[in-house]
Amino acid sequence: MAPEPLILVADDDDDVRLLVTLRLERVGYRVMSARNGREALELAERHHPDLLLLDVSMPVMGGHDLCQAIAASRSTPPPVIFLSAHGSPEDKVRGLAAGAVDYIAKPFNATELTARVAAALRTSTRMAALERDATIDHLTGVMNRAQLDRRLFEAVARTQRNGGHLGCVLIDVDHFKAINDRFGHPTGDVVLRVIATRLSGTLRGGDLLFRYGGEEFFLLLEGTDAEGTLTVATRSLVAIESEPIINIDVTASAGTANWSPRMTEPAELVSAADAALYEAKRGGRAQVRTSESAAR
Repeated sequence: MAPEPLILVADDDDDVRLLVTLRLERVGYRVMSARNGREALELAERHHPDLLLLDVSMPVMGGHDLCQAIAASRSTPPPVIFLSAHGSPEDKVRGLAAGAVDYIAKPFNATELTARVAAALRTSTRMAALERDATIDHLTGVMNRAQLDRRLFEAVARTQRNGGHLGCVLIDVDHFKAINDRFGHPTGDVVLRVIATRLSGTLRGGDLLFRYGGEEFFLLLEGTDAEGTLTVATRSLVAIESEPIINIDVTASAGTANWSPRMTEPAELVSAADAALYEAKRGGRAQVRTSESAAR
């Protein structure tokens, strides 16, 4: 069972902070509190609350600056509701412009406060579900091609900026059309789902798995050199072939590539892995080839 939402309350007024905390805890939320913006930012970075209730005027760092700092530090920041003694339209507009989803003027009604918190959390949950649906391949449950394009672009940018290694593995299920033709597409779908599960079980921290398209999967390995990329590819094929899938012996082929200073675009890394995969299939399938061997 999922824990109740965690709410961070930040206000330099001890009475307000205590009142809000007690009210939210009474209806079942988990609550942590901070006396100023800097303390709230540290708590938010450490505990990742589901929602923030922020006083606009706080020492060290005000609510507007805190809201913007949290938004900049996370790709999907939590919703923010501002609490303020200033309730003019201009104040509300400024708060919403800073990234807040709601604005409550002090003194506030406790019942209204909890209702607005509940509404903000419901909206946040729906948005998270929509974002998740947009990033996941619905057949296999791994990330989709659109996510690969974004994550690969970001990984290449980091590698170009900071140096280091970046590897990838492109995996193709051998003779997948024959599986569909002989056993039917529903069985082919099961094969893909099982393969995705087996590949997910081999991932190390930081490795990312995507469905590239059709019967192809893509592994993005940030911080992995050529030798490590080859090891991951070999381990992946062993996992796929570890035992039959619904009494079908399934094998796969893989091509690996690593970022080179000669490359300028993410597409070049993918193209190198694709060329290596082609060599693996031409060489008899059920094997790994590297971009270095494919280039020879």
